[in-house]
Amino acid sequence: MTNLKIKNVLYYTTYTVLEDGILLLGFSSKYSSVFAVKQKSEQICRFLNALYQTGTSMFDRPIEQQTELMQLCEMIRHSIKANRNCDKFEKTFPQAHFVPLPKEIQLRIDDALGELEAMDYRNWNDDFVDLFCLLTVIGCALYYKQHLICTHLSGEYMMDIETMLKNLGVFEILTTTDVKNMAIWRKFYPKQYCGDGFHEKNDAYLMLVSIGNLLMVVVLEVPIDTTHNKSFSRYVDEIQDMLSYFKSTGIENLIRIWIDSNRRPQCIPTNVSKQSNDQTSSEDRSTTQQLRNHDEESNASSSIKNQTIREEPNPDPDDDDDSDWGQSMDSSQRSSSFDITDLSENRCKEFSELIPTQLTTGLDNLLFYYVQLEVGDGYFLAPTINSANVKNDIVMNLFRKTCTLIHATFENTKKFRNLLARESTKLNTQRSLVAIKEQGMLLSVPKDHGSGERVEFWVVGRLFHSPAKELYVCHRADAPQNMVELAFRICLTCAG
Repeated sequence: MTNLKIKNVLYYTTYTVLEDGILLLGFSSKYSSVFAVKQKSEQICRFLNALYQTGTSMFDRPIEQQTELMQLCEMIRHSIKANRNCDKFEKTFPQAHFVPLPKEIQLRIDDALGELEAMDYRNWNDDFVDLFCLLTVIGCALYYKQHLICTHLSGEYMMDIETMLKNLGVFEILTTTDVKNMAIWRKFYPKQYCGDGFHEKNDAYLMLVSIGNLLMVVVLEVPIDTTHNKSFSRYVDEIQDMLSYFKSTGIENLIRIWIDSNRRPQCIPTNVSKQSNDQTSSEDRSTTQQLRNHDEESNASSSIKNQTIREEPNPDPDDDDDSDWGQSMDSSQRSSSFDITDLSENRCKEFSELIPTQLTTGLDNLLFYYVQLEVGDGYFLAPTINSANVKNDIVMNLFRKTCTLIHATFENTKKFRNLLARESTKLNTQRSLVAIKEQGMLLSVPKDHGSGERVEFWVVGRLFHSPAKELYVCHRADAPQNMVELAFRICLTCAG
């Protein structure tokens, strides 16, 4: 990446190897940070590969046949501008924002999606059987606005789908419009599907069907060179019937109440906002940062740029098998009942009176925010707080800036493990690649303008290798917290 300054505006230009060429992308610093630019550039390449199998195929066409490419560029440009104030750390990744629902509703939605995939929930006549035999459902996922509610797809599929939904403007439609009916299907080339070699005899199609704020995403496999429009339109009707059923039985309303509640788990408000640009810069300069890295075997400390650093090298990745993580939860149960009509009335009242759950240890809730990135599963866990409420929150802004620094450390750790696994001879020269699995910074900001009181809080990141995940937590400094225990408690929320 290089920086260009044009008419006093800084532009970031990325250079990405794409097949047999190099793709150049330019981003204005008005709309994206350096960290977001790197992530966005990778996602655009993934987006082009998912649409055209080879990202360079569209560029090889004559100028007069590149209308679709120009339309895609315009949609990507609009997406970047529309989300300029939502440049969150967690939103820059290709993973979906997953919201675990209560167990009972999870199981019943799982049943509904499973029966939609199997197509065995009614007595079909021969015409319908012949029609649907051409379609093989690879998997499906249910969204509420931008939030993933349920998925039967692997992580690689989910990242391709999430990239498509972001760059095609589907999320913007769902969040700004109450959709009456929307149906889209097109051929696409997910990375995992094409890598398995199945595409030689069949094509993969992505189907998007939406009613209201609910979106069903289905990945289909169909034979090459056959007419599918009639089969697709019939299948769209079945998906629309299911989405209408979710709305009529109150499932959509329950999801909205659950997302808006911010109680499972509950995050406390920071109540610290920016007063002015001058005050913000002075606060940043006066912030005390203290990094910590945990390992019981050894400790080393040094001082770099007025930051007190405590690091524990962990040079042997074989000793870091994350046995402290424990066994993963098995949430693959299926309910025996498909009827969900009894969920609407009583559950709406129960959801509005939810008892908050607390993740942190101690008498009081100390949790400001958290992000748990499930790398292999294609989603991340985070609170569903409205971004408009935290846009000017200095604590949240510092949290996200600090997370980018910790994430860079974790990327170096991954490189170190890969080098060590291959017994590279370059290890002696890579002194910066230290295997660090936990890092934190202690920060302090003024509580109120002119009051003299300060709020101290920790921003701590933890890297797990098996299963692959990254956890970032922001909490008050009143009591120490165990990151492994916090990660386990957050994962328990997925079990309902």
